[in-house]
Amino acid sequence: MTSKTATSLALVLIGVGVVLRLGFLGADSLWGDEAYSVVVVLAHSAREAWETVLDPDHPPLFFVILRLTVLAFGASETTARLPSALASVCNLGLIFVLARRLGMTKRAGLSAVLLLALAPVDVWYAQEARMYALVTTTALLFAIGLTMESLAGAVLAAVALAAGLYMDFTMVPLSAALTAVWLVRWWHLGRPPWQLARVIVASSVAWWSFRPQWTHLWEVLSRLDTVPLLVNLREVGIRVSPGRPAVALATLMVIGTLIGTAAVWNALGNRRVRTWWTWIAWAGFVGCTAAMMIPRAYSVKQFISTGWPFVILVVVWSLTDGGRDDARWYPAARLARLRLPLAAGLSLIAAIVTVAAPRADWRGLVAYLNTRAATTKPGTLSVWLDPEWNYTPYDYYRPKISATGPLLSAESQNRGKAPPTDVCLVAERFGKSPPTSPSEAWLDNHFRLVDVVPFARLELRCYTNPGASTEEEPRRSPS
Repeated sequence: MTSKTATSLALVLIGVGVVLRLGFLGADSLWGDEAYSVVVVLAHSAREAWETVLDPDHPPLFFVILRLTVLAFGASETTARLPSALASVCNLGLIFVLARRLGMTKRAGLSAVLLLALAPVDVWYAQEARMYALVTTTALLFAIGLTMESLAGAVLAAVALAAGLYMDFTMVPLSAALTAVWLVRWWHLGRPPWQLARVIVASSVAWWSFRPQWTHLWEVLSRLDTVPLLVNLREVGIRVSPGRPAVALATLMVIGTLIGTAAVWNALGNRRVRTWWTWIAWAGFVGCTAAMMIPRAYSVKQFISTGWPFVILVVVWSLTDGGRDDARWYPAARLARLRLPLAAGLSLIAAIVTVAAPRADWRGLVAYLNTRAATTKPGTLSVWLDPEWNYTPYDYYRPKISATGPLLSAESQNRGKAPPTDVCLVAERFGKSPPTSPSEAWLDNHFRLVDVVPFARLELRCYTNPGASTEEEPRRSPS
C-alpha cells in the first residue's frame, strides 16, 4: 500500500469515527446521570447553574454549557449529548496539533487522530450528556499550552487548566500528571528556567481563579470513598480513605508518574529497550482496546477516557517515530509494520461494537408500562425502583404510574398492610446475577413472578399477589 493510499484510508476511517460520534446521539434514551444533568439544568438558569451546586460531586461549568445548549435547541437526547460529541470531534484536531508540537511526524500525528477517532472509550463518552469529553478537550489544550514557549502558551495553559477544573474534578489528577510529564521533558530539553517559571505562574493563576470551588473540592475529597469507582475497588479489598489520606495518595501517584516517566525516558535511549517497549506498548494498547468493548466498569472508563489521547500519543510515537530503526534489525520486521494497521482495525471493530451496545432503555421501559397501565384497573399496579437514583430517568420520560419507594412498601407489607395486586420492579442488570437489590429478593420470596421484559441493561419484573388466582408461569417477553 502506497503512502498516499494509506493516508486516504486513514482519512476515511477518521470520517467514520466522526459519524460514530454524531450520527447516533438520539438512538438511546438518557440513563441515570444523563437524565439528572438535563433535569437539573431545566430547573435552573445558566446563572443559577454557575452559582449553585447542582451536583454535589461536580463543579458547575458543564451544567452551564448544557443549560445554554438545551435553551438554544430544546431538551432531547440529541441536544443533551451534543456538547460532548462536538468536544470529542474537536479533540481529533487537538491531538494532531499536540503531536506536531511534540515533534512527532505528520504520519505519527495522523495515526494518533485515527486511533482516537476509533477509540471505543472516546466514542462512548462522546455520546453521553456528561462532562468527560469536555474535560479531555481542556486537558489537550492545557498540554498544547505547556509546549508553547511564549506568553500565548502560558495564557492558553492557564485558561485551559481553569476551564478544566471548573468542568470536573478529574482535571485535578490529570493536570498534575501532565505537568509531571512536562517536567521530565523540560529537564531533558535544556531546563530553561523561564519556561519553568511560565508554567508555575500559569498553574498558579488557574488555581487562584478556581478558589470559589476550593471548598466544594474539599467536600468531595472528604467523602471520596462514596465515589462509585472507589466503592467498586473496596469490594475487591482496595480502600482509599477520604480527606487528607486521599490527598497524600494522589501526591504519591503524581511523584510516581514523575519518576516513572523519567525512568522510561532514559531507558528508551537504548535501542533494544526501545524495541521491546514498542511491542509492550502495542500489546497493552490492543488489550485495553479489546477490553473497552466489554459493557462493564463504567466508573473506571469515565476516568480513563479523559486521559486516553495521551496514552494514544505514547503508543503512536512508539510504533512510528520511536521505533523507526526497529524494522532494520528485528527479525519480525514485517509483522512490526502491521502493528499500526492491526491496532486501527481492532479499534474500528471496538468502536462499532460500542455504538451498538445498548444502554439502559428507560424510554422503552416507561412506554411499555404506560401501555400496560392503560389496560390495568387504576390502583392495582405499583412500580418499584431500586436504587433510588433511578427515579430521575424514570420520571423524565413521563410515566403514567408514579414509582414508589420499594423498601418502604416491603416494610409496610411486613407489618401486615395489604399489598398491591401487581408490582412491577425495575431491576438493573450490570453483569450481576439476580436478585440485584433487596427489593427484588423480597419480591421473589413473597410475590409470584409472572412477566420478565428486558430493556437493554434494565429488566422489568412484574409480580402478582400470591392470593391472585392465576396458573400462568413466568414468561420472558421480547422488548
